[in-house]
Amino acid sequence: MSGKDDCSVAVSETRKPPSGGGDNGREKQRSDTMELLLFMAVNDASNMFNCDIAVMLLVEDDELTVEAVRGIDEDTIEAWNIPVGAGFSGRLAKEGEARLFRDVGSHLEQLQDNVEPYYSGSVVSAPLFFGREQIGLINICRPEGGEPFTESDLEQLVMFCSQIALAINSQTIIDVKTAELDRTKASLSMANMQLKDDIAMQKETEEKIRRQYEELDRANMELTRVHQEAVEAAEKLQESEGKYRNLVECENDGVVIVQDGKIMYANPRFAGATGFGMDELIETDFLEYFEESEISEMIENSGEFFLERNALSMYEARLRHREGRLVEVEFSAGCTSFRERDAYIFFIRDVAERNSLQRELHQAQKLESIGQLAAGIAHEINTPTQYVGDNIRFLSDAFADLGGLIKKYGEMVEAVKSGNEAEDIVKEIEE
Repeated sequence: MSGKDDCSVAVSETRKPPSGGGDNGREKQRSDTMELLLFMAVNDASNMFNCDIAVMLLVEDDELTVEAVRGIDEDTIEAWNIPVGAGFSGRLAKEGEARLFRDVGSHLEQLQDNVEPYYSGSVVSAPLFFGREQIGLINICRPEGGEPFTESDLEQLVMFCSQIALAINSQTIIDVKTAELDRTKASLSMANMQLKDDIAMQKETEEKIRRQYEELDRANMELTRVHQEAVEAAEKLQESEGKYRNLVECENDGVVIVQDGKIMYANPRFAGATGFGMDELIETDFLEYFEESEISEMIENSGEFFLERNALSMYEARLRHREGRLVEVEFSAGCTSFRERDAYIFFIRDVAERNSLQRELHQAQKLESIGQLAAGIAHEINTPTQYVGDNIRFLSDAFADLGGLIKKYGEMVEAVKSGNEAEDIVKEIEE
């Protein structure tokens, strides 16, 4: 691959779309943390895949917006907003699938509405999905003269994008809750000022209101503590983003390195799928963990891969658990080296639950019960993390209590202003 000095694009630093004017015509309301997350993502993608160009686009109102770029001169960007389904990236977003272009030039020549002239040579594109919702995509490019991307690069970019999508969604939730807390603090501050004025005018109720104000102040401090925890959670999230570079150990799929037919390395996910310990798997025959009736078919379908060392497409099989049960999996493979010798790396995913859901869906269609199944699937997919859920429930309860308290303060103030007795209201507040 040629160096960055050979690239036709001279600008290598990360850039962001213009706010306010320009093609997009509106100012982006994003937190500094979110901006940093997006720029770190394209920088890491460029470094991780040793490519000159990396672009992140996010979906909003059926349009793709260029949010962060690496290695592109802003003068070459004709449009910061691209309709979904139009141009190069718009069509990729509409397809919603990862794509590998070893020579993107011939593909771009067929697009009459292309507004992204900065792509050339080899390009890999992967969508950003959170659950079933596509929130954007990432394109990486090695211009003409560079080494083309491989299927392995495509798979790694897909895994990279899944982690980035989770990080973006988590940061979005944190930003929303932080904004709500800020608005609540502003409302509480105004209520405190009004309450102080009322206390000054009504000396006879000063002691009672002071005690209630202390309660309100403690509640405000609790809200501040929760806000600080949210900020610390965002910082921890940023720190954890660096850990995705170790894709094998933290990958949800099984990863196995095979040399001369023997397992030389297996990650915890594969060990759990077979029921054996990681140390027990080392130096054992890789094929002995598959259903015997399928081994001959696997060898036949994988013949070209082992002979010509081409990438192996996704293939379904069944693993044998040490307890005797069969585990439905799908796997793909690529070439690698282990201890300075050729080896193969297998990516194995447990699809038992997915296949079970597909069978249930098929049966549900026959019974015309698709609505109930869709609701169940949506519930499983859209359930937020326990941590965020607990904090949201806590904030909801806190807001309800504070709302009732502020309402009683208002009733007491009105009663005092009108000259009516507020003793009953004060008793309710104390209770």
